[in-house]
Amino acid sequence: MRRRPSIPAVLALSLAAGLAAAPALAQGTLDKIKSQKAITLGVRQDARPFSFLDGDGLAKGYSVSLCEAVVRQLKIQLEMPEIEVKYALTTAEDRFQRLAAGEVDLECGVTTYQLNRLKEAEFSLLIYATGADLLVRSADNVQGMPDLQEKIIGVVAGTSAEADIKQILGASGMTATVEPVETYSDLLASLETEEIDAAYGDRALLLEARQRAIDRTRLEVLGARYSYEPYALALRHGDNEFRHAVDTALARIYRSAEAQAIYEAWFGPLADNPDMDELYRVLGLPD
Repeated sequence: MRRRPSIPAVLALSLAAGLAAAPALAQGTLDKIKSQKAITLGVRQDARPFSFLDGDGLAKGYSVSLCEAVVRQLKIQLEMPEIEVKYALTTAEDRFQRLAAGEVDLECGVTTYQLNRLKEAEFSLLIYATGADLLVRSADNVQGMPDLQEKIIGVVAGTSAEADIKQILGASGMTATVEPVETYSDLLASLETEEIDAAYGDRALLLEARQRAIDRTRLEVLGARYSYEPYALALRHGDNEFRHAVDTALARIYRSAEAQAIYEAWFGPLADNPDMDELYRVLGLPD
């Protein structure tokens, strides 16, 4: 199991994008927003409680709420009283391609900030930190990865978790089948119908999926934390001007009471998660 980075390491990771030089785009996102008076946010269909569509087809979630707060800050920065907010569905597999194509301006999902992804996209300051874990059936008495020898482990395709579980299995010499599915709802259904023996993914998402189970008492999240998953907002590669504007907006939100209000709307009392309280404090950088 990898050691969890300290808060200073989190801060260093958040600022690392500023060190990655990239060629300027023909038209930066800020210029696009000014000319079109609109911004397109990329949202996920089923990544509760971060980014999802509710029963009325409206984009909701912690990441979405943060992005909408960023847009309010952009109105101030750009001195634009109105910026139309549009939403576009993205998946774990197409999010970076849609950013590159200009179909999405800011990806508001559950994207892990990884240094190797800086070849595909820019990343904002961190918005959340979690770790990968296992969701299993309680009756199977799975205590950890070794109990899944020659079993089937489900994972959402295109996520960092998919690459991570393959690396873990390869390093340990275990023989297990990795079964990719499209969403966390599919992951939950596959576990409940016993098509897979365990679900591997980000702990926060597995906990939410368990809440939607037919009988959540039959399922448990182990609390193993097999990886470190720092979430950030993704934007187009090379668009440093827009990244700076987004980071400025997030830092201002983190310095205000708005960050706590957004967090508690989706996760409950901030006092119950001192790591996130500290993340807001450390990343509430001065202008």
